[in-house]
Amino acid sequence: MDSKQHQGPTQARRAQTRRAVEDAAALGSPYLLMNAAATLIAGFGLFEDSPAVIIGAMLIAALLGPIQGMASRYRRAWILAYGHPCRRP
Repeated sequence: MDSKQHQGPTQARRAQTRRAVEDAAALGSPYLLMNAAATLIAGFGLFEDSPAVIIGAMLIAALLGPIQGMASRYRRAWILAYGHPCRRP
């Protein structure tokens, strides 16, 4: 068995992941455009009384990036405060 598989991410990979999450969480025109489209689709779903269309609009809404950004920042603050991601205060 290769021992490199169990070493975990390197600093470069962590930095790359952190940048990707921060970019996805940024407020910009793609984010606003996707949420505007999701709002229009959800409104159409309400007028047509179609739960499937409303659920589809929720899938289109670009909320995953900001949620990941908040979770990443919380985890980083926790590690800085307590020294380990799993240690309880």
